[in-house]
Amino acid sequence: AIQAHIRLLVSRVAKLAFDKPRDKENPAAPVHWPAFRTWVSCNQQFVEFLRYVVLSVVNPKVPLPKPLRALGLPTPPTLVGGNTDILTPRMLIQMRKWLGPELADCSFTCHYTSRANGFSLNTLHTHLAETPHEILTSTFVVVQDTHGYIFGMFASEAWRRTNSTFYGSEECFVFQLHPDMQRYSCDPNTPRGRNCMYSKMNKLAMGGEVDFFALELDDGFLNGRSNRCETFHSPCLSKKSQFRIRAVECWGLVTPDYLEILRMKYARFKEENTGKSVLDRQEDVFFLDLLGKGYSHLQRD
Repeated sequence: AIQAHIRLLVSRVAKLAFDKPRDKENPAAPVHWPAFRTWVSCNQQFVEFLRYVVLSVVNPKVPLPKPLRALGLPTPPTLVGGNTDILTPRMLIQMRKWLGPELADCSFTCHYTSRANGFSLNTLHTHLAETPHEILTSTFVVVQDTHGYIFGMFASEAWRRTNSTFYGSEECFVFQLHPDMQRYSCDPNTPRGRNCMYSKMNKLAMGGEVDFFALELDDGFLNGRSNRCETFHSPCLSKKSQFRIRAVECWGLVTPDYLEILRMKYARFKEENTGKSVLDRQEDVFFLDLLGKGYSHLQRD
């Protein structure tokens, strides 16, 4: 039924657009509806794309049709368990591309956002500790400062509440998403090439050396610092070395197999609760519960 309405809508819009001259000063050059219809009938990928665009407005999680997937068009990863306030689709596509081909089909699960969970490193650690074992322990920590710069760090393993030394692997990296998109990979051949992840009760950091990290966030997620770093050969990621934080988000990785398990559980949930009164039966709320966050962690707008 939705597709029938879409076809009708597209027909009406196209008829209005193409049955009139494109240029009022040149009425001899109209593009008529029959010619447009003939062109569309020869370009099925255009039809699929138009249908996908309209359907994605109704349901942002609608999958890309097979004819479009065959073209290799980049699409943002599915976001599970929460929404982002600072990441654009283009940024999400780039972040997943940085992970390499083995994780090209992964989705992102929301562990923490400062908007929903408050500004607290302790809260982030609590949410990470509740993550089910099916979720990969690798995470993106993304920061937006008060100058509008967006940057962050990718952790190759689970963050620890406190550790006396650096930890993590060469798969760690730091990055900037705005104003430029750039990944800075670990260089293990430098003297500080293995100084990847660092965490204390009062800070979360990566790269460099103590007090001169590539990126450091305080425990209140209010202030941070970024320095030129030998570990990643990275510049200062923010506009200034010391910056104030506007927003922080932490995203984990979900494999397609586990995402399908979540969808099956949600389908059973809807079937079992049809016609019943269930508190806030949004899909995101249910996914949060499945991912071990619990409803109490969700802040209503």
